[in-house]
Amino acid sequence: MPEQLPETTLQDTENNNSKTSEQASILTAKPEIGLNQAVKDRKKLFSMLDAVLETCKLKFDKQKASNGDRQRWARIIIAGAAAYNDLLRDAELEGIEERLGRLEREKWK
Repeated sequence: MPEQLPETTLQDTENNNSKTSEQASILTAKPEIGLNQAVKDRKKLFSMLDAVLETCKLKFDKQKASNGDRQRWARIIIAGAAAYNDLLRDAELEGIEERLGRLEREKWK
């Protein structure tokens, strides 16, 4: 006969499962924000990434930085550049969707 888990362990597992499903629903929920708010948020993210990338570049270019430090800063720069690229792609897709919607509305008038 398999050994049964203590009662508290079963409750903890059930609680963790419910928390996990709550967290999953929060993460998958799509917030309904207006286009203007999304553009403002994106601009804010661009400016924040600009500042982070500039700081990282200064740290990377330091003469006294060890190879390990430079490698760490380079990784941060690469991650920041990837995030920047994702933001640019999102902005471009949003613009394409907007133009397509306008064209479709004009076509069916």
